Amino acid sequence: MNQPKIYLYGSLRCIHCENAKKWLKDNGFNYEYMDVDKLENINTIKSYNVNVIPFILIKYPNGTEKHFVGFKEDDLLKTLT
Repeated sequence: MNQPKIYLYGSLRCIHCENAKKWLKDNGFNYEYMDVDKLENINTIKSYNVNVIPFILIKYPNGTEKHFVGFKEDDLLKTLT
């Protein structure tokens, strides 16, 4: 089964972003970190009408997406398992 791609948009200055990175790693989820200090990454989260980090975007192989604003362990766990 193809796994979804996980993108974590955040900043090194954001403790909730660092907690989300640690949680994903500790729970064995591969993800791509997208630094919002880069303009293209800011523009991506703005395209979802979001201005809060962490922003976690999950893209499924069938083309659907799910996203989370903020770090919500329980919701992420339910979605990713």
